[in-house]
Amino acid sequence: MIRRLSMFTIMLLAFTCFSYSQTVEDIINKSVAAAGGQDKFAAVKTMKLVASMDMMGMSIPMTIYNKKPSFRMEQEVMGQKMTTAYNGKTGWMINSMGGSTEPQEIPENMLASIKEQASLGQNPLTSLKENGIVATLLGKEKTDGVDAYKIKMVSKDNTESIMFIDASTFFAIKMTSQIEAMGSKKDVEIYFKDYKPFSGITMATLIEMKAEGQNITIKFDKVEVNLPIEDSLFELPKK
Repeated sequence: MIRRLSMFTIMLLAFTCFSYSQTVEDIINKSVAAAGGQDKFAAVKTMKLVASMDMMGMSIPMTIYNKKPSFRMEQEVMGQKMTTAYNGKTGWMINSMGGSTEPQEIPENMLASIKEQASLGQNPLTSLKENGIVATLLGKEKTDGVDAYKIKMVSKDNTESIMFIDASTFFAIKMTSQIEAMGSKKDVEIYFKDYKPFSGITMATLIEMKAEGQNITIKFDKVEVNLPIEDSLFELPKK
């Protein structure tokens, strides 16, 4: 009887774990489908995003070019232009705010933050397996007044993030994580708002980030998909 009970318990646990895993996958699939579907996202080869970033009382215009895995961001701060770029292997920047108009190669230890910036405008749920991220369902809870699925995502380097997905629309509404800043880790909350469709995909056009009392808001005013972008845009300019 004990042996039968043990076997029944094992089978029940196995079935529960299987169902739990399938539920996580189902929620992610529904979220991706709500945003346009995996095929639509796979068809996106390039993006150009015109945006503005509000922080510390300043409004900073910015233009972002994405051509996986390459990335380029142009900003204007207090009349000074700044450019950051990554070609999939190396990165460089021009920081006129620092008194230099010459491009400088970005050290290897700073590339991680550049790669994170390269994900702006992209849906992280479409490439979990591709990036080796393991997702686990933690249940449901109220987030900003709505019922949301709470999903833990663990990357290859064991960085943990929590994604909250609206249980009715299946749009991602919030993500909590940690960022490396000045030698220490800081908690950050990212809110995704004002979803709009662009060439078959739907994305948040308003992103709010909160970290230790500092608030940053990014608003996308214009999004262009699959326009021609030359690879030279991401390469270190020749002197």
